[in-house]
Amino acid sequence: MTWRVQFGKRGGVYGGWVSKPGYDVTTALPGQFLLDTTSVVYQSVLSGDSLIYTEGSATVPAGTYTTAVSLPAAFAPYSNLSMLATYYMVQNNGTVFTVPNISNTYLTFHITSGVLYLNLTFRSNGGTGTGSVSFSHRAAYSIFRGGF
Repeated sequence: MTWRVQFGKRGGVYGGWVSKPGYDVTTALPGQFLLDTTSVVYQSVLSGDSLIYTEGSATVPAGTYTTAVSLPAAFAPYSNLSMLATYYMVQNNGTVFTVPNISNTYLTFHITSGVLYLNLTFRSNGGTGTGSVSFSHRAAYSIFRGGF
């Protein structure tokens, strides 16, 4: 009989494991598990929130605005990172707009050489309200180690 499930201590590490059919959980190697709670795959590497652009008038100039965030040195060499990010605005009185009212605006992001680049693009001039109100354009992000 092949043992397929183990919880507790395995190889000096506590966790839970379920092996793929045909593999003994006590001797299975990485890649032979359906579940391995000790795996670092899909664990968060970095989460944060970054200011990309601050505007002080009712018109946002068309263009792309970029901010760069360095990854922790231990994760910079990984090529198997994935991430989620969202764009939002904060008015100078603290009001948060998660669905901004600027048309033709989008957020792109990529990781190159251990640096996360967040790019906010305004494809055309857009207005956010009165000229006396300033807005901070921000991105919240989470980066995961995403490969096997």
